[in-house]
Amino acid sequence: MHLREVNKKIEILLMELEEIINSENSKVEKEKLNLFIEKWKKIYRFLNNLEGKKNYTHFLLTPEEIKSYFRTTNWMKRCFKELKD
Repeated sequence: MHLREVNKKIEILLMELEEIINSENSKVEKEKLNLFIEKWKKIYRFLNNLEGKKNYTHFLLTPEEIKSYFRTTNWMKRCFKELKD
């Protein structure tokens, strides 16, 4: 697979994820996420781990002001960033 093809797939994947995150309600969000998993799980096998899980989209219900806290894996780093700002 050429780099251009890979970049296009990644671009499509990211657009689909953004659409899921911006869903109008949690029911639509879950439906879109399940379709996303079904579509991409053959290529990205880690998505198989999400099938059948009930609360993997729960963080999307949080208010926009605190969502950024969930998008980092390093809480200390995030905390210091907030203190600096």
